[in-house]
Amino acid sequence: MTKTMHARFDGTAFYPEEPVSIAPNTTVLLTVEMEDPPLEMSTDSVPIRGEPYSFLKLAMSLNLEGPEDWSDNLDDYLYGDKKLPDD
Repeated sequence: MTKTMHARFDGTAFYPEEPVSIAPNTTVLLTVEMEDPPLEMSTDSVPIRGEPYSFLKLAMSLNLEGPEDWSDNLDDYLYGDKKLPDD
């Protein structure tokens, strides 16, 4: 029998989030597939050397500002005559 269900891990054991119709002390094969975390960008998280880190999270944390047409005219701003507006 195969059943897919959601469970929470408390650091020691897995706890199903719904009732399970399995007799106590039954041996099962457990395959763990973690769900993707929500796409919330937290400003309090910082990269840790050697740990994977999202470039998108880093870029969003920089709070970069620029003209509305920046992405369309990036080459003009970098190499052309177009100038960034003064603040």
